[in-house]
Amino acid sequence: MSAIARRRFVKVLGKVAFGLVAFVPAARILIERRAKPASAQPGAGGFPGIAAPPSPPPPNPEEVAAEIRASYREGIVTAIGASSYTIRAPDGSQTDVRLTSTTIVWGGAFVKDMPVSIGDELVAWGNSTADGSLEAEKLWTNLANLRGNVSGVRAASDGVAFTLNDRRLGGTQVQLVAATNVAVRSDPTLRPLAGRAITVEEGQYAEVIGRRLGNGTVVAVTAYL
Repeated sequence: MSAIARRRFVKVLGKVAFGLVAFVPAARILIERRAKPASAQPGAGGFPGIAAPPSPPPPNPEEVAAEIRASYREGIVTAIGASSYTIRAPDGSQTDVRLTSTTIVWGGAFVKDMPVSIGDELVAWGNSTADGSLEAEKLWTNLANLRGNVSGVRAASDGVAFTLNDRRLGGTQVQLVAATNVAVRSDPTLRPLAGRAITVEEGQYAEVIGRRLGNGTVVAVTAYL
């Protein structure tokens, strides 16, 4: 897989990594954009005898990180309301995550309508409110990000299944279904698996982002093979 494809894959987790790390690239871009001096304009800087305006100081990385933390929540679902979830963060704190008419679940992918249950893991990005809740702009449940070598390839009812041996998480059952967006070396454009002649081989490297089911199987939303 090309370096560009890998960067795009990782950025999906902003789109998708389970934890604040997913948003570090966004923070870096924000810092770079704020720190970059404005280009010379007529009547200022770059013209003889006219001094350029001073560049603004670079942003404080801690302040940028604080902005990100204020917009990001992750935790275990402890209660489910009509249009909200209460989650318990790793530090024990609880937050109400509210869904609005504009909340985007799983980027609109086919897993967006799968039910959410008590005990599921939830990741949300949005706007903090005065009462400490979060109005979710984007939301993911039971998010899994796996990478490793494939084994135990077998046919499935509407696609292909295999074990993905992730160095951190060990062997995980993965299923590619008709709606899974797949990119391969010979065809790096992400497109649904349905109708494509794609072969998954024993031992090959794969990267998958998907939704983990109650039995531990991960249904792939996106896969790079």
